[in-house]
Amino acid sequence: MLVQLDFSGVSVLRDCATNDEFDLTLRELKARSTAAGATRYFHGVCAFAAARVRYDEGARLVGVYDTSLPQKPNHADMIAPDHHAGTDASKSQRERERRKRHKRVIELIGSTLVPARQFRSGSFKAFART
Repeated sequence: MLVQLDFSGVSVLRDCATNDEFDLTLRELKARSTAAGATRYFHGVCAFAAARVRYDEGARLVGVYDTSLPQKPNHADMIAPDHHAGTDASKSQRERERRKRHKRVIELIGSTLVPARQFRSGSFKAFART
């Protein structure tokens, strides 16, 4: 069994994604936030190889699956194996596992943030906080 890495999923765009794909993604995220009455800014992109998060000490941590969308052919989702499928694990045990996995994914990605003003020569700095 597989589970979403986060409650709303974790989407990624592959390195070969076009500027149009990033622009559409940023516009969609901003529109959702605006509809919810929140302000959203683009701080940057975490650039990492998918292989970096697939395994942790030989055990499967997450899968990065191609899930292309009509206007985002380079879209992918990060999905995690459900190590508690078919067990009597409590909701709190599952939540602890989810948080532990999140923390480890963040550790493996590391400090790879490319700031908005630098990402793709600043093409998306209009979405950043001024």
